[in-house]
Amino acid sequence: MKTFPFITTLCVFYFFLTLLPFIPVFSFDYHNHQRILQVILLSLSSITFLIKLSARKKQLSTPIISKLIYLFIIMGVISSILSKEENFSLFYTIHFSFLFILSLAVFNDESKKRTLYFIVSIVILHSTLVLVCFLNVIFSIADQVQLNPFVIYQNFINIRFFNQVQVFIIPLLIFLLKHKDVKRVVCFFLTLNFLLMFIGHARGALLTFIIILLLSQLFDKHQRKDYQIAFVCLLIGFLSYYTCNVLFSFGETSLNTSSSGRLFIWQETISEFTWQQLFIGNGPGVFQTSLEGRAPLSHPHSSVIEIINEWGFLAFIFLSLAIYLTVKNAVTYLVVNNEDSSSKALLYSFISGLIYSLLSGVHVMPVSQTLLFIIWGLLLARTSNKALAFDKFKRWKLVFFAIIIAAVWYFYGWVALETYQKMNPDTGYIIGPRFWSIAHRL
Repeated sequence: MKTFPFITTLCVFYFFLTLLPFIPVFSFDYHNHQRILQVILLSLSSITFLIKLSARKKQLSTPIISKLIYLFIIMGVISSILSKEENFSLFYTIHFSFLFILSLAVFNDESKKRTLYFIVSIVILHSTLVLVCFLNVIFSIADQVQLNPFVIYQNFINIRFFNQVQVFIIPLLIFLLKHKDVKRVVCFFLTLNFLLMFIGHARGALLTFIIILLLSQLFDKHQRKDYQIAFVCLLIGFLSYYTCNVLFSFGETSLNTSSSGRLFIWQETISEFTWQQLFIGNGPGVFQTSLEGRAPLSHPHSSVIEIINEWGFLAFIFLSLAIYLTVKNAVTYLVVNNEDSSSKALLYSFISGLIYSLLSGVHVMPVSQTLLFIIWGLLLARTSNKALAFDKFKRWKLVFFAIIIAAVWYFYGWVALETYQKMNPDTGYIIGPRFWSIAHRL
């Protein structure tokens, strides 16, 4: 019996509301708009997933990847309890727990048609945004004004937040090159994506693509040509950028092209690691507090350093093993099923996000964060054994679990609302967001 793809449709609707530049903003900036919608998405997806689970009167078994995630969350809870900001830290741990539930919900809802539906939908939505950004560049040139990132990169308060989404979408665009009917259109939007990267000096995003390109040339003979075409699009994008810069003088002084203090942050963080921090961390979400206010930004722009600093080294090991097994299982599956180009696109997209997270806050910002966990769930569903074992679901366990979930959601909603109310729109965008853009933690 066919069921309506509620979770997949819900995810697509989230990106519809966050990526399209024609949607009214729910808060005073785009970041908070995206975060509010993410909280709603996590709420609805988790509730739907749990209802489906209880309706079956069965519960999912816990394969090794799930167990590693459970251990990661447990370490987050321990770290939160011992943190200087236990309320916010515990809140942040819960937030990541719901993101993992989103991955499970996507995993449970996945089918080949639904995966294609998601890929095509997200590509269309993002391409619409890219086209609007390109038109903003043209209008800026025509008006002979400096390129303003707040105008050009619509729906994102920072250039890098836009780039973080791009690294996930480009492999999905390349996947569509196999369809001859849309090949020229795909090449056009690939070129626009790379042009916008060059305009914004997105060195990390460009480096990520180069690494993925090299991987495809070394290990993927079936998609080697598609990535070569994408590389040609990159060259065209660079030539277009260079030509326009010479002829029209882009006036890029208004764009953020610096390292954002990454090297300083990394050096400071690594130099102050203690044995206690290495094992249990300082508490999820409280990086800035761990450096006693000396951090110029609210996160270190590196997933590895952030997780070790906040969650601890043990949590980092658990998460790394879960990611390693995900990639390993996907590669093993694709060796046998090398014609499954959609699964391959998901793998490239997932790896791209992971690579860029080493240099940017892919795992921190709402849209890229959501994309990361959705892609993870889809990849697991496509490349792992979906015939998971089930155990009988006892009623008393269901009731107990429901009470725990209700309490967790109450705490999560309370902290989210409390911190949101502490924002001051008059102060503007200050040091970079962590959850809300300029909110104080509890």
